[in-house]
Amino acid sequence: MKGLINNNNIVEYIERPLKDTGSVRRTNGFRIPLEGIKIIGVRAIVLLDDEDFIVSLIDSNKKEYKFSSLEFNTLTAKFLEEKFNISLTTLWGTFTYKEHINGVNKVLYPKEFEGKKLYKGIFESPKSFFYGLNIFFEPHKGILTNEVEAYIESISVSN
Repeated sequence: MKGLINNNNIVEYIERPLKDTGSVRRTNGFRIPLEGIKIIGVRAIVLLDDEDFIVSLIDSNKKEYKFSSLEFNTLTAKFLEEKFNISLTTLWGTFTYKEHINGVNKVLYPKEFEGKKLYKGIFESPKSFFYGLNIFFEPHKGILTNEVEAYIESISVSN
């Protein structure tokens, strides 16, 4: 079985074939324990002229585990929605087309960061030209904001 699955409280993504996802929507397979998820965020992207979303699950080491909206209707996505009190399926229609083009992103979990930016903007990066090119060709990549990084570091120290 390919896609997003919940296996004994371990979220696992078994990579879908390139022909099913396309190169921009393609993300690597992963395994992350539920308790390892510290931040959940989303980035709105455009694939040619179609809007899409990439969801990031981030652990205490700032490692990102990503999947696309292709997984929104899976049982595991619904499980994540219930477990973390977030909504993935209702993201459709919450961003304008212009926001998709601009790669608008935000934190969904934890609640104290809900709605805040997950990634720095293109011009907030010291390597803005190359960062911008990277976002154009690989829109699911980004540099975490200072606020998100500080939060992850603070919970890593307390654990």
